[in-house]
Amino acid sequence: MLSNILLLAAAGNAEPYISPGQQAYTTPGSYSWIAPAGVTKVCVVCVGAGGGGFGAGAGGDSYFINTSTVKGGGGPNNSTTGGSYTGDGGGNGGAKRIGEAYANSGGGAGGYSGKGGDCATYNQAGEAGQGGGGGSGGVGANAPGAFGGGGGGVGILGQGTNGAAGTTGGGGGGGSGGADGTAITGTDAGDGGLYGGGGGAGYAIGAAGCGGGLGWKNNISVVPGNSYTVVVGAAGTPPSSSAGTAGHGAVRIIWGTGRAFPSTDTTDI
Repeated sequence: MLSNILLLAAAGNAEPYISPGQQAYTTPGSYSWIAPAGVTKVCVVCVGAGGGGFGAGAGGDSYFINTSTVKGGGGPNNSTTGGSYTGDGGGNGGAKRIGEAYANSGGGAGGYSGKGGDCATYNQAGEAGQGGGGGSGGVGANAPGAFGGGGGGVGILGQGTNGAAGTTGGGGGGGSGGADGTAITGTDAGDGGLYGGGGGAGYAIGAAGCGGGLGWKNNISVVPGNSYTVVVGAAGTPPSSSAGTAGHGAVRIIWGTGRAFPSTDTTDI
């Protein structure tokens, strides 16, 4: 029996072993990735940029090949829907809570199997992320001018722990090894963490940013030597210096036998 298995493998009926590798894109912009020799399948995670505070524009989408293959959607501003995602799995970014007029703390970035923490309004703590997503920031005292902390970002090395909810006025925790959002400082709102955390805002001044979405997809077919589009979303730009800036997006490509998102040998090798 063993000799038959060896003969079948020698005849090309077994999948060849592919050495592991990876490449990450963590600066906003457009890139071309060239598939290495021998690599015919890749796994990709994309995190959209967070929305900035005080009515800033939405964060940009991050994607591989195109937005219908695998995408992490950019987070909007003051919306009940955070950044979306496309792929085999992922999570939406944290958004304005249903029934609230404003989002005042930044939303958490989406996770590998659940959403980021939803934004808080005045005098509220944040919300923890789900499925490895970032937690949202908390908001200061119940008064006009209260500022919110930034939402937690999300890491790109595979699913890990959930980001913690931000305390009142504090930043949300980063999920899956992502960076924490920052707390409020005087009359400055908190900033969103990398990657995809939403920026905070002030209660009487404007609205906070939602978190970017995270999408991942396995077994994407590529041709060695061919070039493929990679886009990393830029954070929404706040109109005020006291507004919270958001975490920008990221794309990470991995390959090799046995590797797969959300968490099978996804760390750097």
